[in-house]
This record gives sequence, C-alpha cells and structure tokens, in this order.
Amino acid sequence: MRIEDRDAEATAGIVSDAFGAEVRVEGLSADTVRALFSPEARPADPLPEGRPIRLALEGNGTGPGGPEPVVERLDDGTALCRPGGPAEVRPADPRSFRDRLIPRCLHLGLAQQWARAGLATAHAAAFEIDGRGVLAFGPSTAGKSLLTLAASARGARVVSDDWLLLGIGPDGPRAERLREFLMVRAGGEALLDALLAAQPGLAVRRAGDRKVVPLASAPSERFPHAVDIDETWVMQVPEGPRRDRSEVRPVAAAAVLARLVESSMPLLFGASFPAERAALMQTARTWIQRSRCVEVETGTDLIEDPDRAWARLLT
Repeated sequence: MRIEDRDAEATAGIVSDAFGAEVRVEGLSADTVRALFSPEARPADPLPEGRPIRLALEGNGTGPGGPEPVVERLDDGTALCRPGGPAEVRPADPRSFRDRLIPRCLHLGLAQQWARAGLATAHAAAFEIDGRGVLAFGPSTAGKSLLTLAASARGARVVSDDWLLLGIGPDGPRAERLREFLMVRAGGEALLDALLAAQPGLAVRRAGDRKVVPLASAPSERFPHAVDIDETWVMQVPEGPRRDRSEVRPVAAAAVLARLVESSMPLLFGASFPAERAALMQTARTWIQRSRCVEVETGTDLIEDPDRAWARLLT
C-alpha cells in the first residue's frame, strides 16, 4: 500500500500494489493520510472538522451522477456513500476518535470505494509459514495477534496481525496490510522477545498497556506488504480458560462467509449497496472455493509446546 501526493492541493492517492486499485482522497494531504495508518495513529494536523473529504475509486465511475447517497451518521462524523459511486466524509470533532486508528466515518468511505473493486477491508491476520499463506479471522480476544507473533517466532513471513485488504489476485486469494504496525497485548511479551532476538533492528514503542512494532522500515523479506492465501482459519474465542491443546476442525462455508462479513464492513454486503455487495460476494465465493477453510482454537501449547501446536495447526 502506497500513499502518494497528487497534483491538486490537499489531495492524496491510496494505491494498492497487490490489487492495482487506487482511491483518490480530496481534502487531506498525503502526510495526513499516512499518519492515519501509522503506529502513532494521529495525523500531524487534525482532520478538517465539518469540511468534506471526497473519496473516489480511480477509473471506476468517479463522476457526481448516480443514485442518492446512503447517509451514515457516526459518532465521529458523517459518511455519504453513493452506491456504486464516490463517497464524501465529514469528520466531526477530532477528539471523538482519540482512541481509534482511523475515524469510523473515513473507514466506511474508504471501504465502500475498495468494495467497488471487489476488495474487502477486514480485521484479520495474515502470514506465510512453511510455504503456506494463512488468513486468520477472529473476533477480539480470539488470539489473532498472539497467533501472528507465534508464527513470526517460527520464521513466518508476517503481513499483519489485524487490518487487511482482501481480494482475488492473479493466483487466487490475496491479503495486503493496511495497518503499518503489529500490536502486542499482555501475554505476548515472550513471543515479542523471540521476534526481537531474530530481528534486532525492529523498533518497539509503548501505547498504553500495549507494545507497538512499526513495520514501515522492517525487513520486507520477513514482513511483506502482501501474501497469497492458501488457508483460511476461522478462530474461536474459548469458552472458559484456554485449553492446553490447539485444535483444528472442519467448518461450513456459510460460517466462513459469516465471519468474513462480520470482520469487514457488514453494511456493504446489504441491500443499500447492490453493486458493492455483488462484487464482494463474488470475491467471497472465490475465496472460499480456492482456500482450505478450517475452524481453529488455539491453546496454551502455542507457547508452551510450539512444535506440537504447529504440527496440529498445519496438518
């Protein structure tokens, strides 16, 4: 993912290298957009309160015509998304998204533009281990970040532990990172130490009770921007204490689709956005058909007995 200046003042392009799609952003400088995806999660200058930010998928009907926009009023601003067309975002008081990586209104506008190209933003992890590209879906506390750190400690090539752009590339399902850092929560310190021992040049910053590892300058051979996906893991939050043994079970295609929708932007799969829904559903069907889909529940063996845990997970 590249964020570039454009000729007009306060205009940037967000360019996906993995999928060849670009979203034009009018009303924000490239530096401000870069900061929204950075470890600091804050632009150098506040977003323009009440002033519109216009978003359009380049080369795909960027004109003003078409259906009336769907208006979504969120706690940090308003998104006006024209089905099958451009979007306009009007941020509210910047303090209302103090603890967020990116304002919800802006996230919706960007997600809608990418959806027009059949690309889904998703809270998921992606890495390549033993020659297999893995995408791991899961709700908060399912263990995506811990799984990603554990994979990295075993030499995996890590794309992201949380926020991705998903689509179908020339070779099938593909994931590209949006967030330029890894987030380490309590419980992952030992795995982080192993990662830092293997890659001593990595920086670590503290963000409240968490630690952040910026990836913008990390070695690209260990932290590629994108990876082809062979397996899709639907992670489950354990009922009660985490088991001592990681488990892999069959999963129905409907459950994979449900998790994909829940992990992305469900509104764009609805009747209000027929063009976006059609493009995303085509991506989802191809994704499920062309990747091995399983349900995964990680156990304490991921840290205490990693050889056996990974043998089970990669069977």
